[in-house]
Amino acid sequence: MKGYFKSDGTYFEKNGIENDISVNSIYCAQNFDNFLLQKTINKALEHETFEVLSEITLPFKASIYIKNTKTLYLITDIYGYSDIYYKKSEENIYFSDSYKYLIEKTEKKVDKKNIAHFLKYGFVSDYKTIFDKIYKLPPGHILKVTSESFELINYFNFESEISENYCAESNQLKALLNQSINNLNLSKNPILFYSGGIDSSAILVSLAENGFKPEIFSLKFDEEKYNENNYRDSLLKKLGFKNNEITMTAKNYSDTLKEIINHNQITQLTQDVASFKFLCDKADLKGQSIIFGLPGDECFFGYKYMIEPYIDMDFYFKYRKNILEKINFGGITEILTNEILEKLQNLWNYIPSYLNNNEIKELINYELKTESENTLNLTECKNLFDVKKEIQKFQFNIMLPCNQFNRLNTIEKLTENNILLPFMNREIYKYALSLPFEYCYNQNKEKWILYQAFKKDITEEIFQKSKQGFKIPIKNWLSTPDFDFIKKQLIQQSHDKNSEFSINPDYIKTLYNPLTEQSAYKLWYILGVSTF
Repeated sequence: MKGYFKSDGTYFEKNGIENDISVNSIYCAQNFDNFLLQKTINKALEHETFEVLSEITLPFKASIYIKNTKTLYLITDIYGYSDIYYKKSEENIYFSDSYKYLIEKTEKKVDKKNIAHFLKYGFVSDYKTIFDKIYKLPPGHILKVTSESFELINYFNFESEISENYCAESNQLKALLNQSINNLNLSKNPILFYSGGIDSSAILVSLAENGFKPEIFSLKFDEEKYNENNYRDSLLKKLGFKNNEITMTAKNYSDTLKEIINHNQITQLTQDVASFKFLCDKADLKGQSIIFGLPGDECFFGYKYMIEPYIDMDFYFKYRKNILEKINFGGITEILTNEILEKLQNLWNYIPSYLNNNEIKELINYELKTESENTLNLTECKNLFDVKKEIQKFQFNIMLPCNQFNRLNTIEKLTENNILLPFMNREIYKYALSLPFEYCYNQNKEKWILYQAFKKDITEEIFQKSKQGFKIPIKNWLSTPDFDFIKKQLIQQSHDKNSEFSINPDYIKTLYNPLTEQSAYKLWYILGVSTF
């Protein structure tokens, strides 16, 4: 999906040829009746009754050009899963589902503040990107463009769905998950990527209860610490399913990572992107629909410290962003020194930053001065339900569309697969938002409601185990010769005077000496920006 809209109201497709008729480009990310999708969109646009679009509960994206009114509509789904990026220049509006087209058609210029945000969190929020004036269309929004106007229209948000104690019965969650799975129009033998965690285990149980016989794939590492096969095997044996377990070595991963770095369509480089690509290639799954466990954590408080990134980012937006707007950047010249880092490691202590010495001093003095002030939206919350609601809104509106879904879209582009997410369901979101706090975190258990719903089906050790997912042994692998290319690439780029993203090469060397879990994450985030 790509094209551009000229200021005189004419529209051009990706091949640069003007269209004589209305143009409809509609993509549905999951199995869906395309005729019904087209019918619903036409109904919404005919009289601009855009709320009708909220009836489409599977992810989709659309670009609709209506020639007689010279109007372009860009539409994204209610979850913000499907990616549409756009950039407005003086003459045209460019749009695409990747950065490459927008950068080719317009000036390639990075936004230093957004790069800083990426270095801190591993992604850019507020539907921005590391590139100047390139934005992602938010969840439940339409971008309407004419020769005279440029309007961003919100047709749906999940906040309107919230009502305390809407439904708090654990068996209701199981029924909702079963319904969501059946709505996906799956084949009799759907493919499931199985990590051995609670979410994918719950999906596996639901698939079995609904008569499906899934083909199951999972990763195994040489390092036993990172393997979850013991947890997986107990449930698989109970259900009578076979697991296709594929071993990935450091060499396998580094070769796949090199291939990805050379790919020009990626929007987010997270550790598991290469893992999933390797798995898909090795298992010959190209072009298949694959079930993932996301976003169970975001719905039901899958992280014990889920509140921390919310607080930290809230602080960042309210204070760091304000002072950065006053700073005159001469380029990104240094990463935050270890001494300064220690003063800021109150929440995520692996976070790098990007300022020169004078800017660091100004920022640190400013932040230390405001640390004691009450800076959180949570202060207006009257009870735990309000706290939970605020954090879940943050997850649904920021963390998922700006981070997790970007990651999944990258995997889809690299593997040509279609990712299916049973937990990404309007009724499940509504259920999660309406739960009391103690149904999400209770008796020292994250995702307590999932435990209640599936405790008779899922073995206890799966609920008790620490969260792993598809993470790689990043510290161990970065220290091997297979990953020397990362160090060489970062140091080489630091000497590139034409690069807008330059890093002190001595700092890169200090991250390797010694290489720790913290410094490995810093290097990964820096590599992510370097790759773009």
